[in-house]
Amino acid sequence: AQTQEATEDYTLLAAMDAFLTGYFRANGWPDQEAKQFIKLLREEGHKASDQVFMEGLSDVGGFAQRMWSSATPGHGREFCSMVNDAIRGDDSSLMQHLAVFARTMNAGLITRRTLDVVPWPPKSETY
Repeated sequence: AQTQEATEDYTLLAAMDAFLTGYFRANGWPDQEAKQFIKLLREEGHKASDQVFMEGLSDVGGFAQRMWSSATPGHGREFCSMVNDAIRGDDSSLMQHLAVFARTMNAGLITRRTLDVVPWPPKSETY
């Protein structure tokens, strides 16, 4: 089944909560630290959303991007480091939640202007 991006911040936060709780448990870290980290990321994301609202950048994809680029540490690691570590570990129970996050962040970055088929370069060479 294809994972859909979150269209509301609470859907994204639910996926992040499930991922971070699972990630902290997998590393033997307390659940309470996971909850505190999620709270800090959420507050930081909403604060940033308030600051950029007038620029029209407060969509859910942008919220995911701000979480990805957050320097706020949880158990001494940034969120992006945890995501990369989880991807390397390839734990399927974490991947389903990360897929929602990745699709949401990607949706905020990529916009296809046409549905036309884009031809692939000959021999897959782009130079």
